[in-house]
Amino acid sequence: MLRSLTLAALAAFLFYAALPVIGAFAARAGWRAFRRRFLASLGYPPLSLGDGLRSAEGTSLRRRHLGCAEVLQGEDRLWTRGNGVTAAVCLKDARIFFLPEARPEEGDYALEAADESLMPAAWHRLSGLPEGARIYAAGNLRIEGGLPVFQGGPSDPLLILVYDGRDEDLARRTIWAGRHRNEYWNPVTLVSLTAGFLSTGAALYDLLRPPLLSLPAALAAALAFSPVLPFLPPGLAFLLAYRRFWARARRLRARRDLLRSGLEPGIGRSSAKERERATEDCVLRARRDEILSGLALAASLSINFILAVLVVRAVIR
Repeated sequence: MLRSLTLAALAAFLFYAALPVIGAFAARAGWRAFRRRFLASLGYPPLSLGDGLRSAEGTSLRRRHLGCAEVLQGEDRLWTRGNGVTAAVCLKDARIFFLPEARPEEGDYALEAADESLMPAAWHRLSGLPEGARIYAAGNLRIEGGLPVFQGGPSDPLLILVYDGRDEDLARRTIWAGRHRNEYWNPVTLVSLTAGFLSTGAALYDLLRPPLLSLPAALAAALAFSPVLPFLPPGLAFLLAYRRFWARARRLRARRDLLRSGLEPGIGRSSAKERERATEDCVLRARRDEILSGLALAASLSINFILAVLVVRAVIR
C-alpha cells in the first residue's frame, strides 16, 4: 500500500509539476529570445530600391522590410511590396507569427485592453493569406537576378510577422504580445498531464484492491485528479485570484520590456534615472504578483485536495 501511494505521489510531482514547470521555463526563455531577436532586427537597415540596383549578384545583406502581400509564387515564395520596392520572402525555414487584429483607442493601440499574444504559424498556413496583408520580414537578404530575396535557413531563420494596423505601432505591439499567456500550458504540459493521470491512475487501481484502506486510496484519488481540483469550488475563488494576479504580472513584464527597449510612449522625455526607476518598479510589482498568484494557486489546490480526500474516504469507507 505504502509503495503504491509513494509511486502515486512521485508521479504526480513529476508529471503534474516538475515537467510542466521545466517546460514553462523553456517557453519563457524561447519568447525572451524572440523579443531579443526582434529588437535586434529593428536595427537592420530598411530594404531600399538601391539594395537591388547597387549590389552584386549573390550579395548577402541583413535587412528588414515592411510591405503588403501581393502574390504567392509556388508554395513558399511570397512577393511583397513596400517603400517603393518589391521583395520576395521565402517562407520555408522562417519563424512566422500572426499578430492579432489591432484595437485602436484614440489614435493609439490599447495594449492593456487588447492583451494580445503572438500566434506562431507554419509556413504553409500562409497559402491562404489575403492580398494586402501587412508583412514584416527581417533577416538574411540575397540579391538574385537583381531582385532582393529574403531567405533564411535552419540555423538562421527569417523572422516574419503578419499583422494589421499602423506600421509605427508594430514594435510596441510585438514586444507586448511576444510572450505566453501562461507558461505552464506549454507543448510539454498535455503529454505530461496524460502520463501523470495514467501513472497515478494505475497506483489508485492497485490501492482499490482488497484489503481496501480508505485513506491511502483517497489520497491516491486526490493526487490523480489534482490538475482539475482547483476548478472546483471552494478553491475556484482562489483560482480566479491566481489568474488575476498572473495576468497583471504578465502585463507588468510587458511594460518592463517596453521601458527597457525605449518603446514606451513618452519615454524619450524621461531621464535615465526615471526610466530605471519605472523599470525597477515594474519588475518588483511583477514579482510580487507572481508570488501572490503562486500562493493563490497553492491555496486553491490545498483546500480542494483536503476536501477531495475527505469526500472520497467517506464514499469508499
